[in-house]
Amino acid sequence: MYKYLVHIISVILTSFYFFPIETVFLPGMNTKMALAGIGLLILGKRLAQRRDAGINKNFFVLSLLALGISLISLLTMTINNTPDASFLTYFVSMWVWMGGAYTVVRWLDTAYGYVNVRLVCNQLIAVCVIQCLIAWTKDVYPPLQAWVDSFVGGEAFMGNTKEARLSGIGAALDVAGLRFSAVVVMIGYILSKAEELSHKQVVTYLISFLIIAIIGNMMSRTTTVGVGLALVYWIYSTNLLSLKQNIKNQKLWFWLGGILCVIIPVFIYLYFANDTFYKNIRFGFEGFFSLWETGEWQTSSNDILLEHMVVFPDNWVTWLIGDGYAANPMDKTLSFFRPILYGAYISWIL
Repeated sequence: MYKYLVHIISVILTSFYFFPIETVFLPGMNTKMALAGIGLLILGKRLAQRRDAGINKNFFVLSLLALGISLISLLTMTINNTPDASFLTYFVSMWVWMGGAYTVVRWLDTAYGYVNVRLVCNQLIAVCVIQCLIAWTKDVYPPLQAWVDSFVGGEAFMGNTKEARLSGIGAALDVAGLRFSAVVVMIGYILSKAEELSHKQVVTYLISFLIIAIIGNMMSRTTTVGVGLALVYWIYSTNLLSLKQNIKNQKLWFWLGGILCVIIPVFIYLYFANDTFYKNIRFGFEGFFSLWETGEWQTSSNDILLEHMVVFPDNWVTWLIGDGYAANPMDKTLSFFRPILYGAYISWIL
């Protein structure tokens, strides 16, 4: 019982960090900020206990770089007389993210007695799979959506878009897509070491990969980027196109093929029999459906990107120092997507 409780708490804390939410009980503070505050207390205690301890040199260098981005943002705002302060407190955001991560890692070390890359990857994979399942359940069972909305504030708008996209708890839109992408790449790397895994582990990772790849795309099509990178790395690292594959790698692809043989017929049935599934799968894989039906890759996101989110400077001064904008000054509704406007041109380079 204790072991399962540890797993549950670990996944919840990791989710609070990876997909921070703001509750109605503490408006103005999200879970990542709370974890960062706890991390500051833990770090203070450890520094007090170890008189010879100090700040890690690499972390100090990262802090200076983050501070440099903030100063450059201030410079571009001042010179261009623009009000966009998106990157002005970048160094503070960096410390908050690092502080939250420190708390989670310290918990994992205490709970499991060790911390390594595989353990962190497993926690992130579990969080993403659970977020996908929550998103799917919320879509088919409205009372769960109502319950989540009753305590999630601030970021509760996430997922409540015109397209009525799937959303987890703090996981939606590009926030979910970018992080799902990172996690499926992790799974791709882990599966490339199939010889180190048991059959149970291989199947678990494969199912996790497919859940995130499918439902994750229904939440945010950015997930496709990570899926593509993971598959390319996976194919390359396992020598799929070579006859010199080891037995473990061959079994890995056989397992994937077997799972897909079960999933694909179910998906085909739901596609034609369930309107909700039809809507979600069409949205999640709009580009692929467009390519199949019209011969062209076309999505609504592409139109928004080309028309509003990619804006190149029209003078040499802006090319050099930016225009002071990180969000789209012409269409405030698109500011969430952080379009490429060269408002923090040097900041992006850094």
